[in-house]
Amino acid sequence: MESPRLRVLVAILAGAAAAPHADAAATSAPPAPTASAPAAAPGPAVTRDVTWGEIHEAAARVICVVTSTSKFGEEFHDAVAGDRARCGAPPAETVADRAVDAALAGAGALPGLLEPDLSAAIAPGLAPAERSRRAAEAYLASTPFRRMLVPRVQAALALENARCTDCPAFEPRARRTVTFKQLAPYGAAGGSPDDPRPRRAPPGPPPAAPHAGLYVCATRNGLGGMKSPDLELARAAYLATCGNEPFRALATRHFEAALAAPEYQALESDAARTVYLRRHVPAATVADPDARALVCPRLAAAADDVALAVKDCR
Repeated sequence: MESPRLRVLVAILAGAAAAPHADAAATSAPPAPTASAPAAAPGPAVTRDVTWGEIHEAAARVICVVTSTSKFGEEFHDAVAGDRARCGAPPAETVADRAVDAALAGAGALPGLLEPDLSAAIAPGLAPAERSRRAAEAYLASTPFRRMLVPRVQAALALENARCTDCPAFEPRARRTVTFKQLAPYGAAGGSPDDPRPRRAPPGPPPAAPHAGLYVCATRNGLGGMKSPDLELARAAYLATCGNEPFRALATRHFEAALAAPEYQALESDAARTVYLRRHVPAATVADPDARALVCPRLAAAADDVALAVKDCR
């Protein structure tokens, strides 16, 4: 059975048009992606050569499948890339280990977006070590994942006066050019209110005002209302908003303003409140002059990974 996290990503990237419903709140926010190939400043000469085989082995140690069991006895499998503790990997001791750690830490949400087919890794009856071996094999055989990984590894190696002599090389991808206006609806989907509903704290009656929540990252509420989502723009917006705490704070300000609006206060049903919040909060968030400055650096850093350039993103 797929993990909840995998189900969320599948729904986002497949453009699932299910009826709007609550997003799962992210338990940990990935960092902003760093540029796939930052310009290296002149420095000392290379003193250490590293092979792709060493990088491959180092990456395989920090790619795994973590299995958990619900209180009902159901198993959930969570693919992990870049977390030594969760994968039970030893401390990073080699230059290859450190470069892989830096590359995956700097990739933000990209490993999740570039997740390969892991059906072989989550097949029933496998031992934990075999699940993780198959997951690592699938990731490292994936061209999109290697395209993301290698330039960041090379940049990290350069900081230690090292280089990978035989790592795969990739030509820059042709980038689709869009405007911020085209991207905005997908950025709005990243800050979507949940259904307002009473919260009862037993014993006692529900509060006078219904509770409402704001979820930033999973985007299912927002994308669920689109007839034919553009998956490239959805991926780019996901990278720009997921784990972006300043963007979350901006969305929260507009969310709180909507909750305080007299029009909202006058509404008498949860359904009407939901419609009001989902109509006003995302649109106000992306129309805010600060929104562009909060998402554009992330998009620029991942431009080659998502093959997308926002021409007026400045």
